[in-house]
Amino acid sequence: MNGALITPYGGSLVEPVVPDTLTVYLEKTANLRRKVRGAIAYPVVILTVALGVVFIMVIKIVPIFENVYARANATLPAPTRSLIWVSGLVRQYTFLVFLAGVLGVVAFYFALQTDVGRRLFDRAKLNVPLFGSLVRKAIMARVCRTLGVLLNSGIPLIEAMETVSRVAGNRIIENALILATRRMRDGGTIAATLRETGEFPSMVVQLVATGEESGTLPSMLGKAALYYEQQVDNAVATLSTLIEPVMIVVMGAIAGSIIFALYLPIFTLGQALRGGVR
Repeated sequence: MNGALITPYGGSLVEPVVPDTLTVYLEKTANLRRKVRGAIAYPVVILTVALGVVFIMVIKIVPIFENVYARANATLPAPTRSLIWVSGLVRQYTFLVFLAGVLGVVAFYFALQTDVGRRLFDRAKLNVPLFGSLVRKAIMARVCRTLGVLLNSGIPLIEAMETVSRVAGNRIIENALILATRRMRDGGTIAATLRETGEFPSMVVQLVATGEESGTLPSMLGKAALYYEQQVDNAVATLSTLIEPVMIVVMGAIAGSIIFALYLPIFTLGQALRGGVR
């Protein structure tokens, strides 16, 4: 024998192989995190720019039209009156608006430092449209990859589960792993305890059950991680294709609504003038 250590799940631990395995693991984890952050950052940046444009229009463009309509003694429709009212409110209380925004960010930050706030935020990340499934798939890939590497390196199952719960990166999944670990201490199987939490897809549960029965759990976890990494790649590619037109439509709708409200009195005035000529 060459000194290899056989693990309880059929893997072998050979001293020179561990650094290579760890390097691959770290590269895959960093690459996965980078892809998810990139997919989420794009719409956030676009929405921030859109809000900036709207703010400039409200405090700079709307007052110009307000003065024109005031000199013309025009009767303003409801959308225009509402926009002018919002513009006046923002201009009058600009400092308070910024202060409220800063206080909101600070309150959000401190809320994330609490267990309840963190759990609510992490639950929201898993349920947000379009991006929730992407976040969950990335977490599943990380969890499966980490657990597989730990088991293949000879770490006992319970200890490996406890370690994975600390690197899940989501409080909901972390609590589910902790609960599963407690049930495993009482004699439950990995697949059964993961299924009972309700937070793990059937794909993960099935592959884990197969690995338990065949003694190839690290290998099955690696296959699950590979599957979800490919799912993340596909989801990022799909989102990259869909997000741009969606964000263009959103920005167009926001700017178009403001422009429509500003020019609506001109349209109604023109219709009235044509009616008077007739």
